[in-house]
Formats: sequence, C-alpha cells, structure tokens
Amino acid sequence: MQPIHCPNCNVENRPAARFCDACGTALLATRDPKTASRPEAREAPLSRGERRQATVLFCDLAGYTTLAEALDPEEVQDLLHGFFAASREVITRYGGTVEKYIGDAVMSVFGVPEAHEDDPVRAVRAALEIQERIAGLHSSITRGKVRSLVTHAGINTGLVVTSGSNTAQGSVGVVGDTVNVAARLCELAKGGEILVGDVTRNLAERHFAFEELPPTELKGKTKASSCHRVLGPRDLPIRTHRFSGRRTSLVGRTRELGVLEKADECLRKGELAAAFVCGEAGAGKSRLIEEYRKLERPDSFHWFEGQANDYAHGIPYHPIVDMLSRAWGIHGDDPPERVRETIETQLNALVDAPDEAIPYVLSLYALEHPELTGISPEYWKGRLFAAVQVVFEAMARRTQSVFFFEDLHWADPSTLELFRHLIDTLSVPAIILCTSRLPLRDFRAFQRDGKSAGPPPRHGHRGDRARAARPRGNQSPDARTAGGRGRAGRAIQLHSGENRGQPLLRRGGSELVDRRRGPGTRARSLATDESVG
Repeated sequence: MQPIHCPNCNVENRPAARFCDACGTALLATRDPKTASRPEAREAPLSRGERRQATVLFCDLAGYTTLAEALDPEEVQDLLHGFFAASREVITRYGGTVEKYIGDAVMSVFGVPEAHEDDPVRAVRAALEIQERIAGLHSSITRGKVRSLVTHAGINTGLVVTSGSNTAQGSVGVVGDTVNVAARLCELAKGGEILVGDVTRNLAERHFAFEELPPTELKGKTKASSCHRVLGPRDLPIRTHRFSGRRTSLVGRTRELGVLEKADECLRKGELAAAFVCGEAGAGKSRLIEEYRKLERPDSFHWFEGQANDYAHGIPYHPIVDMLSRAWGIHGDDPPERVRETIETQLNALVDAPDEAIPYVLSLYALEHPELTGISPEYWKGRLFAAVQVVFEAMARRTQSVFFFEDLHWADPSTLELFRHLIDTLSVPAIILCTSRLPLRDFRAFQRDGKSAGPPPRHGHRGDRARAARPRGNQSPDARTAGGRGRAGRAIQLHSGENRGQPLLRRGGSELVDRRRGPGTRARSLATDESVG
C-alpha cells in the first residue's frame, strides 16, 4: 500500500494511518475508492448545534512571513509540523479541542464538547506551555538562521454556538462573537504576549497575574474592547477563595460549620482529626472552607494546602507535591538544581535525620539520588510513605496545623492510599481536611473490604525496614501528650451508616465526616444528622 499524504499539511503517513501523525486530520477520505466507500469512511453527519459557554484560544507564530523568507521551504514545513504537533499535544492534555489550523495559527476550544469548571485557566496554561515548547524548536529546526521563535495568542471566554460537530474530522464547529474577539486579540498581541478578554481574566485571576491595557479598537468591532496581558502564573495560586464582587452571609450551614469546628476542638485537645467535605459541584464546598478559615485562631495556627487537578490526575502524589511546593516556595519554573537545594535546606532544618527523607522527597519531584538506584518499587513506596509521614509530623509539631487538600476526586489512587496511611499512623495533633465531589464511600483506596489495607510494605531487596527520620527539636506539650496516645483501630470507615437517599446532597449541601483518635479508641464519625442516617 502507498503512503497517505495529509490533505491539510501534506505530511506523509503510514498506509494504515487513520489520522495524520502531525496535525491529526482524518485520512479516511484520502484513501482509494474501495476504502473510501466503506461506511466508516463516509463523512459523519453534523450534529445539531447548541449554545455553550466556552473559551477560545488562537495561537500564532510571530513573524511567520519573515521566518518563511529566512528558512528553506522544507525547514518551514518542519517548523509548522513541530508547532502543530506540540500545540495539539498540549491543548489535548489540558482538555481542549483543536478546532482548525489556519495558515500558521492554531484555533482551539475549551469547554466543547466537554466542559470543565476551569476552562479559562486551562486555556491560559496551554498558551503559556505552547510558548515554552515552541522555544525548544528554535535550535533544533532553525539552526540559528533566525534570532528567536515565539508565539502570540488571544483568549476569550463567552457564549458560542456549536454549528455542528463532525466526529470523523474531530471538529466542534463553534461560532459566535467570542471566536471573533479571540482571533482579534491574537492579531493584537505582540510576539511573546498572551492577551485575554474580561471574562477570561475574571475567571483565571486566582491563578495568573494580569496587566490591564487601555480599551482597544478591534477590527470589525463597533466599540472599544477591554483586554488584559498575561504576566505569568501566580507564585502562590489562590486555591479556596474563588469569589469576587458582592458577598452575602453564609446561610443554612450552621451544622456543617459546627462539624468543622469540632476538628478545632480535637486539635486543642492534642488529637488528630480528619474531615471530609463532600458535595456536588456548586454545592458550596469552597465557601464553607472559606468561612472555616475565617474562624479566630492563635497566631501560631498554620494552614498548609494543596490541590488535585484533573489534568494532573495521572501524576502520582501531585496534591502532596503541590502542598510542599507552596509551603517551601518551590515554583514550577525553578531549575532542578534550585528545587533540590530548597528541599535539602528545608529538610535539614525540619528533621533530625534528613538523609533518610531527602532521597524520597526528591523522588516526588523526579529528581535522582544515589540511594534510589536499584531499589524495588515496594521498598521505595514504603520509604516514601515514611518520609512524608515524618515531614507532616515535623510540620505539625512546629505549629498547630491544618493540611487542606482540595478537589480530592481528581487525586490518583497512590495519593489516596498515602492519605489513608497518614490518617492511620500520624501521632501528632493536626487536622487533615479534604474536599471532594465524590461521596465518602466512593474513596475505594481508603478501604479494602471495609477495612484499612494497612501501611504499605517497608521492605525491599535490601532486607531492612524503612526508618522514619525523627522531627527536629523538642516536642511541644501538646505533641508530647499526643505521642503517648494509642493508635486508632485498623478499620477506617468513611461512612458510618447509610445515607437515606442523600437528602443533604439533593438540597445542594455537603457531607461532612470527621475522624478523631484518642487513647485506645477506633476512628469515630462525627457528622450531621442529615448526612449520616
């Protein structure tokens, strides 16, 4: 069989390829008449359009005409193929859909056909990452014939209409003024700039810093449009405070807030508490946590937080890494050497035997260490769990602490297993607080046949057991008291009893279950009458 040339980018593909390896265009229509006559090769019917809220991203190579003049046509082709392939990989990873390629530009849509609560954030992240990826193509393709290789992008969020999706071509066909404004913002942006509209800025301002630009006349628009330049991601994204503008009083959440206040009581008594706030999207989980954070506490009280993301759910222990990065000032653009130095400095000041924890905390950041060479996965996992446990205990001994993890429904199974281990083994007063859309009984990783699976294996081919590094410094009175307490029973039931029809969820509420451990007691459930029958 003859190779198939893509009708969109003219790349030569394998004879059996159904889609172009470079741009993803369907290749069924380019086959011989016998193949093309098959039912699966016929153009799929257009689905009926619908009104959707979406974020549109246009990303373009800056100075493409000059590039085409300076490079050989084959180099230009390689450059476009690399740009399109990198853009498609990044956009798809963040949950977007590549709508079309227009010359040297890529148009993509976030929110159609699948919507996410943070589509504007995803679009900005994708645009920033595409900038980084295209910079890497500069040396490999242009070979110094041009000074730099940059992109410029425009992003806009608003109402669109899907003019009809074509499943064979992978098109969602969105139309509307939102698309036009995104295209004009891309034209307005200079090389290396990302310009966004008002709505995109408002929805993404928790994660990125923006510079407001003067109202600008966009081509074809009758009125001047507001636009904002993306300055970059925030060093510490605001996780739980998602609200802006006029605020109203919290109504009808007295019992739920009271359950969280019981966790504070446990902390004051020198006990470990684990609280889970579960409810559907929009039920008010973040607002409840925000009100809980406003409660008056001593100055020594510290709040550590991390977040799970659906586009990072395949990354093991991502919420733990996010929490440690925020606590220790590690940023996503830090070079590996600086990340390594920061981790070693923090652990040297935090625990008495840092050499036992450093290799395994470094492995969370994909950094190598001689001790990690040749060990079995089971041994690594046991030592990692022990290292994370001692880090949490050391943090909690320094100050009264809440370890808050948001959107745990996106967490990977390894993270859930580590959380179960921490709840079952931590011996210091602290609060572990999590939010999730899933009911507590759906956290399968926390239980095995209704019982805790126990701590992970701590032995490997070396034959020795993992040793936990000791926290540095003297224990506080509360810590000494907690250290002598008996461990909770091995069974960790996330839901004590059946929720009769989940009436609280139907009213848009939240389930809350709290775990307290005392001398010789089992994990105990503290919940509202409405959430636990």
